[in-house]
Amino acid sequence: MRNHRFKRIKNNKRIFYISSICLILIAIGIINVAYSKYGSEFEVSINTPSGEMIIDATIDANEEYLENGLRYFLITLTNKKDDKVSATNIDYKLTITNQEGYSNGRFHYIDSNGNTNPELIAFQKELIIDNYSFSTEEEQMIFKIYTMVDSGLTEDVKYQITVDAIQKEMTLNE
Repeated sequence: MRNHRFKRIKNNKRIFYISSICLILIAIGIINVAYSKYGSEFEVSINTPSGEMIIDATIDANEEYLENGLRYFLITLTNKKDDKVSATNIDYKLTITNQEGYSNGRFHYIDSNGNTNPELIAFQKELIIDNYSFSTEEEQMIFKIYTMVDSGLTEDVKYQITVDAIQKEMTLNE
């Protein structure tokens, strides 16, 4: 009987060891699964609406342009060039200043919709025309820029024009 009991205890120890080893392996497997679950790499895809931005400027500075004793020139901006229209909405602004070394010119504008300098009616040495935009449909805006000099005499006004354009913020629904 003793042998039988000894064999039973020995079998119980084997079952205990085998069970312990299986539990350890299962625990290691769970730990690996948990680690790999939190340590995984994820691939993220981001879609941003963008496209080719087109803005074109033409300056018409005919010396014959005269209105109410003031000379003017025209700046035409469009979102089309070579039969292609801008694929994105555009916010833009114009800055007109005297060329470096010159300071005699003063400027005032009226756009093709009749808008003008809202806060300052007077002529300015640095004219900033902003808050304008183009959509993805063909558009054009004409700015009539009046020039004058403080002396009231006939003088050459040398100016510089800068157009700053950026892609307008878009929503995914546009």
